[in-house]
Amino acid sequence: MTTKSIITNFLFLVFLASCASPEKSFQKGQYTKAMRLATKEIQKGKNVAQNKKYLASSASILSEQTLSNYLLSNSTDIKDWKDSQNEFNSVLATIGKNNIATKGLVSDSYNKLCDVKYDLDLRIVDYYYQNGLDLLTESKSTGTTELAREAYHQFVKSEKEGANTFYTDLEVLKEECIEYGSIYVSAPSELQLKSLFLRTASVNEEQRPDCYITVSYGHVNIDESKSINTTTLKERVKVGQNAITDTSGVTRYEDLFEEVTAKEHRTVINYTAHQTLDIRVKANTDECFLRSRTVRLAENDTCTEVSYTGDMRAVKSNNSTNCNDSQFRSNLRRAIERALDSELYIR
Repeated sequence: MTTKSIITNFLFLVFLASCASPEKSFQKGQYTKAMRLATKEIQKGKNVAQNKKYLASSASILSEQTLSNYLLSNSTDIKDWKDSQNEFNSVLATIGKNNIATKGLVSDSYNKLCDVKYDLDLRIVDYYYQNGLDLLTESKSTGTTELAREAYHQFVKSEKEGANTFYTDLEVLKEECIEYGSIYVSAPSELQLKSLFLRTASVNEEQRPDCYITVSYGHVNIDESKSINTTTLKERVKVGQNAITDTSGVTRYEDLFEEVTAKEHRTVINYTAHQTLDIRVKANTDECFLRSRTVRLAENDTCTEVSYTGDMRAVKSNNSTNCNDSQFRSNLRRAIERALDSELYIR
């Protein structure tokens, strides 16, 4: 490398370094980048006083921008609140990372943002929590089970947002939702009820079922299809010797060969078992929210048979196999039964 190229590369690196400085990034409004670069410089002990200024100013501007976006929106839409919450989380993560790296140099901006976010978190929690209370109260007064079920989901959303930090009665309220939101069904014993809001109507109690459920099974049908691939096998085999006597009376023997041919037949048998499961729901009251469904089950298996025709002397390795048809069909029926068990539910 020439002296000129070394100098050129050095100047280029100096130029890049100057472009990536905290000051340049701050002036361009790249506050996240300015914070990161300022933190690195502070950790190296370079221009500490100046870089602290850029660090604190960048954190303050990011914090104020986030607060301004939230407060000026003045929205009553939960979706906007959630968007603001995501923005808070992102900015807090950025400021917090640099705050830890610089041992608390931007704690003021971080704490100010945290205080407002705490109120926003509570606002979102309260939104779902209050919705749940209103729906549950209406369900109790009207006897509408659907409202109690929706109330349950509102309480779950509130819980996911951290409601347990603010409220201690969530579990009690969810239990009430299950109590007021449940319906009774009359169903075959093999049918699993996969819902918090489904209860089996007891024959011994005078409980009127909201839904009647019946289950019917179609016949197991097994289809079979075949594809055959035939390969010709050829082999040169010894069949004897031929005696040859020359003019001096000396006899010698030569092997006699002939080409023999056989065919290898590979038959691939595809078995497919089909069965239909019908779960029928008949509404007995307006509270029955279940729906009928039809499940079409299918299980597959494959077997390969190998056979030969022609002169077997052409077959070097005999791989003859036969499919046990009855065994394959039996296995498929069991597979269908297992698949059926996993579908015997309603939610």
